[in-house]
Amino acid sequence: MRSWPDEIVEAFEEAGVEYDDVCDLEDYDLFKAYLTAIDRGDWAEHLWDIFAWINEKPAVGDDIPEHLGQVADEYKRVSQIRLALDKVAEGVKARESELKNHLIDNIDSDNESGVMGRNYQATIKLDKRPRMDAEFWPQFHAWIAENDRFDLLQKRLSDTAVMDLINSGVELPGIEKMTVKSVSVRKVK
Repeated sequence: MRSWPDEIVEAFEEAGVEYDDVCDLEDYDLFKAYLTAIDRGDWAEHLWDIFAWINEKPAVGDDIPEHLGQVADEYKRVSQIRLALDKVAEGVKARESELKNHLIDNIDSDNESGVMGRNYQATIKLDKRPRMDAEFWPQFHAWIAENDRFDLLQKRLSDTAVMDLINSGVELPGIEKMTVKSVSVRKVK
């Protein structure tokens, strides 16, 4: 059971939602009004969707429906839950980044003790990382080849660029087309 702050109760009244002074979060209408009242941005709407699905949360190992049409429906339902979770995570991550950047901008890097909250301490850590000036890529590639230091590069193809070359008739050593299966699920009209 949860007792709501006065400003939230007032927001419930303004939203036309009936409430008790003490209510629990299983009341979806109250929770939706609460999300509206706290005005946390677009991601709050997605949090409402997640809350509505919480009793039906999917898990690996759940029974797979017998008919493929039902599997398509379940696939889309689970996909929508994941997308809603992603939207919430994006909103939370944006707030996390905002707070992190504020700490980085406002804590003196010379202050070894940083700042202390009630539960956590934040300090600034300075690391050295490489940054490549794009103007020098040709010289750097030549140096890598001369010194046999290909470990300095990530071993990953640009799928789009490679497929463009293959599709234009260029043969690349060691590269072949591979068929990858995927699924497309659309709403039935």
